[in-house]
Amino acid sequence: MLLQKSRQLDHQLVHGRPTQTAWTEEQQTSWETAWRAWRDLAGDVQVAVTDHTKAQGTPRHQVEADANRKLEAELAELRPLKKKARALEADLAAARTSLRQMIRDTNQGGKA
Repeated sequence: MLLQKSRQLDHQLVHGRPTQTAWTEEQQTSWETAWRAWRDLAGDVQVAVTDHTKAQGTPRHQVEADANRKLEAELAELRPLKKKARALEADLAAARTSLRQMIRDTNQGGKA
């Protein structure tokens, strides 16, 4: 289940869907190459998870549940940082706007 969700997110968020918009042949080829590479890596992950569950003697659903809990905990730690990053980006945009205005004002003052 974890891998299926990951696959869906990767596919939709990173690679997009080739049928959503008309793509050039180059874009289509790039997307197909990325998709094949991802699919191959996803298969490797499936094998690794299976090997791990066998070695640990733990049911696969338990391993995936544990991984989901750890992932959620890590995401919970990152959410405040993401919020701070957005605030800093907004501050930076405001500072750039102010700087541009100061430059315009300075240039206009020199022309008068």
